[in-house]
Amino acid sequence: MNQADTTATLLFDAHLDLAWNALSFDRDLTDSIDQINARERLLTDSPSRGNATVSFSEMRRGNVAVCLGTMIAHARPDLLSAEAQQRTSLEYRSPEAASAIAQGQLAYYRLLERAGQLRLLSTASELTSHWDCWTSSFADGKDHALPIGLILASHNNCRALVPGQRQFTDQQLQLLIERGAVIGVAMDNWMLVADWQTGVSLRSQATLDHVANHIDHICQLAGSHRHVAIGSDLDGGYGAEQSPADLDTIADLQKIGERLQQRGYEPETIRDIFHGNWLRFFKTHLPDS
Repeated sequence: MNQADTTATLLFDAHLDLAWNALSFDRDLTDSIDQINARERLLTDSPSRGNATVSFSEMRRGNVAVCLGTMIAHARPDLLSAEAQQRTSLEYRSPEAASAIAQGQLAYYRLLERAGQLRLLSTASELTSHWDCWTSSFADGKDHALPIGLILASHNNCRALVPGQRQFTDQQLQLLIERGAVIGVAMDNWMLVADWQTGVSLRSQATLDHVANHIDHICQLAGSHRHVAIGSDLDGGYGAEQSPADLDTIADLQKIGERLQQRGYEPETIRDIFHGNWLRFFKTHLPDS
């Protein structure tokens, strides 16, 4: 943490495909981001190769105290043979195979927990204890001993700003807000900027100011900041080449605080967007024990 940065705060990221990256992209997330990308420079199976933004060390550097690590695989009986040969694909011919892959991803998280790399959280009391530990370390400026570990939208942006079926309309957002949901804003460029095309548009067309636009739009709709948070989806099948130009690694999510501060958001409000809203949601809805 940069002690001089007044906007730096702990972060709760509601969507990271850690196990998919580790098992399908064969990325050792305990390595540095430079090591991961150097190892991939000559690989061509995905445009994201050599452009990774997420590693455990970068998560620590960016004060990512908690994340929702996905278990993700798709069943597609119509899968073509050529697609099935792509190691990075999430598509499998049968539900049984997709389920088995997801269970393998859960096993990956459990092995990392045994190795002391993360902590799996399943109850409100575990979340509270873990967060209190991070809060204490953050206040002391110390390194963190551990990295990571009802309706919500983990990683969705605003159709009013970027048309497309993947985005939520204002009406859909209002329905979520009325039911007490929290919406995590994602970092994929085509979800941030209208008409941004993968492999065609310049990365420089998307910046963290566009992320702030989506956050602000949800705040204006809700009349409150309590329904928006971060669900970055970084390295979710893409890398830096398809992320905002001023974001090199996940640690740069901290810059969003600066963008919001420039728009008049108070430090307490920024802290809620970075972690407070997700904490409130999960402490409310997770079982006590």
